[in-house]
Amino acid sequence: MGFVKKTFIYVFVAIIVIFLLRFFEVITPLTIIIIFLTYVGVTLGPLFYTILGTRSLVRIERFLLANRSIPSYYINYAVANRLDEEFDETMAKLMKQYKQKNKQALFKTLQAHYNKDVQNALHEIELIMPMEYRHYYQAYYYIERKEFAEAHEHINRISKAWMKQSLLSYTEYKQGNRPRAIELAEEAMQAARGIQLYVMVKTFEREYPELRQHMEK
Repeated sequence: MGFVKKTFIYVFVAIIVIFLLRFFEVITPLTIIIIFLTYVGVTLGPLFYTILGTRSLVRIERFLLANRSIPSYYINYAVANRLDEEFDETMAKLMKQYKQKNKQALFKTLQAHYNKDVQNALHEIELIMPMEYRHYYQAYYYIERKEFAEAHEHINRISKAWMKQSLLSYTEYKQGNRPRAIELAEEAMQAARGIQLYVMVKTFEREYPELRQHMEK
């Protein structure tokens, strides 16, 4: 059973227990709130920490593999490890599951990015939300075209450090400045946490093999 499913079961059980305690007037409303928030923190805390906070690649990989049945999680594992068949299968599930235009646009852009064909995804990029991700892929689009001034216009609108540094790294790479690209890649990895760190590390391992000895395992 996946971690997310188990977490919801635990929360559901906690709600029933609290309801029964309240029904029999064992605890007060304030105590109910405290117990519920504590329980939710204990059960959901590890999930959010793994997704957004940890720097343990082993922990993240274990989480992604344990949740391979959840496309929104497993797509990250497929992307990070360049598993073409699994990427296509998981992407098809995501496209079927989420019908909103902005999500469809994001998935199609990710697919084009994965297949190194982002040049043909400009229309989809314009529909991506939130805006920070739109600027990220717009910058990547212009970097691919070696239109660096236009790329920097979008990079400067990005607040997330890992996004900005990874794009600047790719800019230097496309300009032939590999040492500087590697320095910026290291900065991007230092700024990343959770699932994004895992994807970034695996990607940079392929692009810059000399970085492997510096990466956290």
